[in-house]
Amino acid sequence: MPWEYHDSYRLRNTIYPLFHAIPLFILKELGLDSNTAVRLCPYIVHSVFVIIGDVFLWRIGKETVGKHATQVAFVFYLTNRVQNSLIIRCFTNSIEEILTIVGFFFYSRVGAQLNKAVVVFTAIVSIQFMMRNTSPIGWIPLLFIKVFQDGAFKPFFVCAVFVALPIVVGSTYLDSVYYSQGKEFEWTFTGLNFLRVNLVEGLSKYFGDHPWWFYL
Repeated sequence: MPWEYHDSYRLRNTIYPLFHAIPLFILKELGLDSNTAVRLCPYIVHSVFVIIGDVFLWRIGKETVGKHATQVAFVFYLTNRVQNSLIIRCFTNSIEEILTIVGFFFYSRVGAQLNKAVVVFTAIVSIQFMMRNTSPIGWIPLLFIKVFQDGAFKPFFVCAVFVALPIVVGSTYLDSVYYSQGKEFEWTFTGLNFLRVNLVEGLSKYFGDHPWWFYL
């Protein structure tokens, strides 16, 4: 059990673990939960997300820079050491990257009218927000572009009420149910706990304090 899920912290959302819990539960019910199956199942489930991310990255590339440039980009993408060592692991960071890629595909199709693209995009950003509060920060300037250049305020507002709000409430309820196991139900806001521990208490410095030039 990662420390972030410990009852004393309650930092992590349950959306991504839920995707792994469902197939593991099915294996258990079918009596197929051998050591090998249990170890492989999360990676198989995660690989589906990785493939989805690759497919959408390919589609975005063809639309923006053309097929040949995208082929060159994929050479760098598929041979990147850090990318290959992290994207295949069952990390929230990996899912954040994949959701950002898929989200950008639908973002490019958002306009002044309410359509499937704005609904899917809003759902993806909402899920990202629940998984990690800082994930949607990069979307903020892009949202302003859509609002002021493409007149997308109305569809965004409608989706905020009928898409984002239900996802936030439903996800918070799932977190609360998980963290209230074996005791009286208590509402749990993992995002607030995450900000409190990392910003107010400064715990983040113990899990990644690199010099400024490291990321270059």
